[in-house]
Amino acid sequence: MKIDKTEYNNILKFIDNISNYSDEEILNKVKGIVKYLNEIYDYELKYKFLTLVIRTIKDLDMKVELIMTYFYFKFENSKLYSWNFIQEVLENVNDKNKEKIFSKLFSDIKMEEVSQILNIPTNLKFGVELEYYNPSFQDIKSLYTSGIIVQIMKSLSFSDELINSMSKNVDFEKENEFDKWIFSKEIDNDESPEASSPIMTNNLNCLNQIVGMITLFNVFGAKVHGGTGLHINIGTDYFGDNVEALKYLLIIWGECEELFFKIANAENDVIRVMAINMAAPIKENIQKTLKENSNIKLETDEDINRFMYNIQVRNRLNDLLGFDHGDLEFELMEARTEEDKYEVFKKYMEQKSEKDTSIRYTSINFNHMTWNSKDKGRIEFRLFNNSLSPKIVMEDLLLVGKLCEVSLKLSNNDKYKREQLNELLNHHVTEEEKLDSLLNLLFDTEDEKQIFKKRWISVKDNPSYEKYKVGKKTFKENKQYCLKIK
Repeated sequence: MKIDKTEYNNILKFIDNISNYSDEEILNKVKGIVKYLNEIYDYELKYKFLTLVIRTIKDLDMKVELIMTYFYFKFENSKLYSWNFIQEVLENVNDKNKEKIFSKLFSDIKMEEVSQILNIPTNLKFGVELEYYNPSFQDIKSLYTSGIIVQIMKSLSFSDELINSMSKNVDFEKENEFDKWIFSKEIDNDESPEASSPIMTNNLNCLNQIVGMITLFNVFGAKVHGGTGLHINIGTDYFGDNVEALKYLLIIWGECEELFFKIANAENDVIRVMAINMAAPIKENIQKTLKENSNIKLETDEDINRFMYNIQVRNRLNDLLGFDHGDLEFELMEARTEEDKYEVFKKYMEQKSEKDTSIRYTSINFNHMTWNSKDKGRIEFRLFNNSLSPKIVMEDLLLVGKLCEVSLKLSNNDKYKREQLNELLNHHVTEEEKLDSLLNLLFDTEDEKQIFKKRWISVKDNPSYEKYKVGKKTFKENKQYCLKIK
């Protein structure tokens, strides 16, 4: 479209004198001017014009209407805003009015604090890593460093304690800091931010920080997809020096890993596509290791290295070597025994760069465990899809917490739990009967059991889970076959 110089000059004149017009007069002009600037493809002037309009208009409802008309759209049930623009147009708005504006923009999002702690031990330390797609890492950093995040939280009725915990106790792109929330880029992708919590315990402030962070990501317009996971880290010091507790955790996982994959996510939420690579099953390795030697030893670095190899690496060592360790790939081809392969693994550990974290990509990752030191490190559960529902994340925390609690009880000779474990170890059962035994072992109430039973029912026949069936079967495919072998 050819530019009409008279029309264009009138727009420039209006912009120069915009402060002389009332809110209503400005609003009456906006639609026509934006339409014209779109027709002549002058997007730079359009942005400048809209910025000036929203900054100039005094009525808060009008500001909100314009932001939602020109700088907001819906995508896959998410609201997406231009956060740079919002910060720019609200720069001169006082904090109280910012809160009112955000209350209107996010009226459909509620911060629903939990009122009860989870039914897991209060001395269990844990942390979560929340992976999302959108907004960008830089957007989040800007919202925090500008302080506007405080007005957003106030508009959502966050408590003062929660605002203080979540606005000041934050840092960016730091490693091995566990006393604050850390935002980072997932694999150097600015559009895939990750939020890692500080070390937490089972109390209301900690749980509500997690709820609050998920609520903020809903405000940001975040999305989850086939590459976004939820990682739950458990402090290994919960087990004390009790190696038997770790062994019982492995026994349960070795019996039921494919069931854990099916109950790890919300009803009808099938395991994410990338899980097979980022949370590879380890059931087969566990079964082999316990069959070779049921006694686990973790007294030295060598013990821990061997444990890592046996549980996480032995069936995927070739994948770890990749393209950077050609000499070791040749040695692996020549290896004849498990001990030969372990020697290749040790060389890999000595040669690999700090950025090479391929070892961790299993359903449970023990790479951060330092059992033989004062700080015993952590165990990372990586199989969960991430979620935009705080309720689902709380349920996932319950699942992992109960698994650790029961493992410790078994090591302390809890008679009732030992009887339930014996039922779980029966292989002449169907998948559903196996699941029921697992839920009876882990959970105390029928309500808790039903959460995970419903999850299983919703995905039990989905073919996506076939690839996660590794190692020796611990339940039969159907009841008829079970009857034949009894």
